[in-house]
Amino acid sequence: MTKERTDASRQVPFRAGGFSTLAEALDYAALSGNSLTFHDGRGGIAHEMTYADMARQAKAMAGRLLEKGLMRGSRVALMATTEPEFFIAFFACQYAGLIACPVPYMTRLGMRDEYVENVARMMRTAGVAVALGSPDYLGAIRDAALKADVPMVLAYDELAGQPRGAPHLKPLGPDETAYIQFSSGSTSAPKGIVISQQAICANTTSILRDGFHAQAADRGFSWLPLYHDMGLVGSFLSPLVGQHSMHYMAPHDFSRRPWLWVRLISKHRCTISFGSSFAYELLVKQAQRAKREALDLSRWRIAGVGGDMVRPEVLLAFAEEFADSGFRRAAFMPSYGMAEMTLAVSMHAPEEDIVLDVVERDSYKTMRRAVPAKSDGDEKSVRAFIACGRPLPGTDVRIVDDQGRRLGEREIGHIEVKSPSLMDGYFKNPEATEIAMSEDGFLKTGDMGYWLNGQLVITGRVKDLILYHGRNIWAHDIEWTAEKVDGVRTGLVAAFGVENLDGQERVVVLVEARSRDRAENVRLCEEVKSRVHHAIGVPCEVYLVGRNTLAYTYSGKLARSKVREAFEKGEINLVDLP
Repeated sequence: MTKERTDASRQVPFRAGGFSTLAEALDYAALSGNSLTFHDGRGGIAHEMTYADMARQAKAMAGRLLEKGLMRGSRVALMATTEPEFFIAFFACQYAGLIACPVPYMTRLGMRDEYVENVARMMRTAGVAVALGSPDYLGAIRDAALKADVPMVLAYDELAGQPRGAPHLKPLGPDETAYIQFSSGSTSAPKGIVISQQAICANTTSILRDGFHAQAADRGFSWLPLYHDMGLVGSFLSPLVGQHSMHYMAPHDFSRRPWLWVRLISKHRCTISFGSSFAYELLVKQAQRAKREALDLSRWRIAGVGGDMVRPEVLLAFAEEFADSGFRRAAFMPSYGMAEMTLAVSMHAPEEDIVLDVVERDSYKTMRRAVPAKSDGDEKSVRAFIACGRPLPGTDVRIVDDQGRRLGEREIGHIEVKSPSLMDGYFKNPEATEIAMSEDGFLKTGDMGYWLNGQLVITGRVKDLILYHGRNIWAHDIEWTAEKVDGVRTGLVAAFGVENLDGQERVVVLVEARSRDRAENVRLCEEVKSRVHHAIGVPCEVYLVGRNTLAYTYSGKLARSKVREAFEKGEINLVDLP
């Protein structure tokens, strides 16, 4: 069990943000006595590093980077592995006046060419001067750098140790860029989201103070990818700005042994940890494996939910399954955000029960209104949503119709946001920036939702809306319905609309086949058709595809547009049925 550090090891009082730069925040955290613990794939401790160690090594690496002749403001691609070296390198950039650009590491075997091409696009987008990575993955990074004409590639360990001289470090200032975060870029060149020091300091401070109601004794656990905003900002930079001790596990280790998430939270008495609905669902399915050891989840006061659509039935099932381990439903913190807003836009109040809103499906589909259901009904007549909390202070959110008019309570429309955490724009891409912004400075998020007593309810992405004979059908509603069929695995379904020659859309559902038995596959297709028609009220075409056919972004989300495009071009091999 992790030892609690005593107040005697803390040289400064707890401070929930309010810094002007990330470098200032780490200098302060270095005096807190707190640390970061990195776990291996079986839950053991692989590395430990105090914030003081991190600051010292980051400053040394900053000096080594400057010895390479890098100019102030040069972009540095950092392979975002969950290991101390990435954390050190990120802050080496802060101290050296360089711009960190986290990129994914390769997680799927057999996808090397696609990985190299995607990371090369990221490097070209940012005009990267040097790429740094873990020795274990350096070959792929070298290949990406070669494609992107990046002149220098170095392993993290090549920059270890003290610089030869004593270079004068001038950290990035309050008016400079903090880092560049890449959009998913599943079908085109990814966009570089420029986040300023002011934006990251404003958002992390608001997350700590207004979202978490942070306490000095808080400690966190995360397995989230650090190249995604929820991992980078929510589980790395926010805890650092709050001087909180953290425990980390790599995303690929979580996917192999998801039960370690709750076991390590229990063992190390963590109070804050975030995940997606998909992750909580994995734990529900593997609850018995997780409970082979006694669990105490009573200290887990903030169980954040974000990164994708929040699924009410998953949260309710998780709370019920782990209630006997001390988990409280009021610990759930459904949240809404995006990288263009640094991270957080709205967060549910801590330690208050989740808000479940059950609405009539017909009004939701045809009138774009969330009309409260008169009774619970069945899945064909009602739809449940979870509210994602109130906008953080200083964040202006408006919901508008297709003509830009503000909408009222329970009217479903386009979500637009403005706050001090808003990005500076897309790096050297004024056209994309202009498209994303309204004339009065609001970000067009591409999401839709409605107001519920001052809380924000998210209904889905505009691009995932299928227009079927005048009705609005959300792709994820169809996918979630299909996943309830025996034999269909969560996350291995893609639904989308395909336009016919007469201009009408037909609904297509692709399911990754797991069985080689033809009779079983025929049953599965027919049952998916029947279930979708009963629950959603639309006919659909169901096709089985082979394993690893569906495309995903590097943050783990289904790249639905890319899958639809491949289907329309006839590039997807369908499993033959009799």
